[in-house]
Amino acid sequence: DFLNNPGEEIKELSETIKEKKVNIQNIDSEIKMAQNAVLDKDYEKEKILDLYRRKLINSADLERQFEKIGQEKLALEERVFELRNKLILDDDISLKFDDAEELLYNLKGKLQESPSFETKRLIARTLVKEIIVETTNPEGERPLTSVTTRYTFANSVMGTRAPADFTEMP
Repeated sequence: DFLNNPGEEIKELSETIKEKKVNIQNIDSEIKMAQNAVLDKDYEKEKILDLYRRKLINSADLERQFEKIGQEKLALEERVFELRNKLILDDDISLKFDDAEELLYNLKGKLQESPSFETKRLIARTLVKEIIVETTNPEGERPLTSVTTRYTFANSVMGTRAPADFTEMP
């Protein structure tokens, strides 16, 4: 029903798409800066080696500086790795569209084509941020379960089912 009649939530979805794209641009920029810093570490090593050749520092200083540079380079390489993984994890179908209307139109079309389980999962992953299932067990009463759905584009809870009785489940 949401895909056919999104209502006010479409504005929040549009904002979410914009925010994700800005976040990815920021991550890309940070990756480039970290990669450049890694390359600069090799230049730093050469400068330290030049100081040693000119006998301005001794071999102990040289080793200490090489150790520091190596640690800094390793930390930068690890940061690049983390950021690339973050980009992979943030890969989202919504990022392939410029606006929410286009995204919803595309998702609606996919659902009308008798989609595979994997396609349905991708659509759900795009729209749903988390599903929270809470079970309460009042003394002497049947357990009650409530299901809350938080959508990726909403600042508030968009769907909450009233407590359900699952005691009869097989």
